[in-house]
Amino acid sequence: RYGIGDSLDRVTPALVGATEVKLVVRGLINGETVRVQAVAELADGTVLEAPAQEVALGFTPPNLQPLSIDPDVTDPDRSEVYGGHLLLSTLGSGASYAAIMEASSGQYTWWLTVDDPDNEAVGRAHLSADGQTVFWNDYDRDRIDDIANVYGSDLDGCDTTTTRTLWGHHDFVELADGKTGWLGFTYDEAVKVPGYGQLPVVADNIYEASLGSVEGEEVEIWNALTDWDCPVYWTGDAMELGVFVPNYHEWTHANSLAYLADDDAYFILMRYTNALVKVDRATGDTLWTMGGPCGTVANTAGDEPFWSYPHFSHAWRSDGALHVLIFDNGDEYTPQISRVVEYVIDEAAGTATQVWDYPHPEGSFMRILGDARRLEGGNTLIAWAPTGMVEEVTPAGERVWLATSGLGQTMGRVTPIGDIYAPSDSSR
Repeated sequence: RYGIGDSLDRVTPALVGATEVKLVVRGLINGETVRVQAVAELADGTVLEAPAQEVALGFTPPNLQPLSIDPDVTDPDRSEVYGGHLLLSTLGSGASYAAIMEASSGQYTWWLTVDDPDNEAVGRAHLSADGQTVFWNDYDRDRIDDIANVYGSDLDGCDTTTTRTLWGHHDFVELADGKTGWLGFTYDEAVKVPGYGQLPVVADNIYEASLGSVEGEEVEIWNALTDWDCPVYWTGDAMELGVFVPNYHEWTHANSLAYLADDDAYFILMRYTNALVKVDRATGDTLWTMGGPCGTVANTAGDEPFWSYPHFSHAWRSDGALHVLIFDNGDEYTPQISRVVEYVIDEAAGTATQVWDYPHPEGSFMRILGDARRLEGGNTLIAWAPTGMVEEVTPAGERVWLATSGLGQTMGRVTPIGDIYAPSDSSR
């Protein structure tokens, strides 16, 4: 039994049939004094209670700021995240974390950071399929050194495994066969770009490796320069020399990777080319491209673009239909307004139809990052990244939960995980 202050209103799961017991108490809120009591029930029904103990918990680091929950907006009865926990990544000046937050209080209960936050960034945090491990990645903020890894840190805080991810950046996925797939940079010193001659170009690929593997054990699954039926072309000012990757012209800027087990396929979103590409995992074949000048999927709305410089986290099937939920940053719109948009893709017909969208409620523009997840009950969880605002809205666009962080803390990817003892990624 445990609780805040004098309370003992929470319990850990029981261990049955044990004579020596070790239980890790999860979900304790930073900065609080917690009361803890060990309780045992014998075979004859006798209950033994140890004296309660008080434990003062340390505070989170100053650059990992709790979120403020807006009581005027939050509706616990209609919110799907209130009462549970959120797994998220944060980014700030000299600070980057993978963390778990209690959605009813905005307080953190678990966090890890990189060794050198001035030089390294956390890109994404995922909950493992069994719900007991947080996978998170790091990479060089300046894209100079190849230092990327994926870490698997169990929720009890006892063990961490490391997987070397060659030239990894931004995003990765856990695969069911004990492997991980990730976004990597792929380099070519002389690529013909029409109108610009031969240029040193960096694009993106998908690598795979077994969890816990070291450098040299990775396998390339797909390469934008060689496996995508799209010739390299000039994408605009973002492709100028060294804008994102020093000494190279960056062509694709992949920022999101998803995997759908039903299809055994990857979905890679490349921001500068406005392209979402479906890749067959087994063969490495490009199945289709949605968006951008090389698109093979048509918009049923006509010539309207699907999105502009987006981010992406969630693909799923419902009644056999393929859905994708996109954070549409809107860089090329006039005026620039960010939104979340959902499409249903008819793969046989090669078409996609918009079925839902939600513009930023104040008409704001998110220059970087952004995330959206569809929840099991139909609500949508959205991180308006640079503003530090995270909200949950109903299908009708009504806010039912709203949280904001302090200045200087950018919210990255956000995933609901429910109960801290039996966590599950409700967006899977």
